[in-house]
Amino acid sequence: MTKRQANLIHALVQIFLSFWIYYDAVNQGIHQLFPLAMGIILLSLNNGIMFNNKAQVNAAIFITIASLLFLAKMSWETLSVENYREGVFYAIMVFTAMMSTITLIAQRKVKTN
Repeated sequence: MTKRQANLIHALVQIFLSFWIYYDAVNQGIHQLFPLAMGIILLSLNNGIMFNNKAQVNAAIFITIASLLFLAKMSWETLSVENYREGVFYAIMVFTAMMSTITLIAQRKVKTN
């Protein structure tokens, strides 16, 4: 899997699942739409990742790690109040974030002199 494909999958999963969580929730909150914003930003960086723009790849790595931390915190909080349905959605997003982070870091090109 290329880093562009991993980023695209992660961004689309975040966008669609955050919409689903928001509209499915009894108490809708703005915190449920943060993955949507991060997914849109990652989707906008996808062309730069395809053409190996170093700044956009580094920005995608930073945003993916930040979203991973946020999603891990949200999944922990939802599972602690026994909201298992929403917790499963956050766990899926955490899995795709880890997959994307590993792929982005592993496939970075290192300059050689």
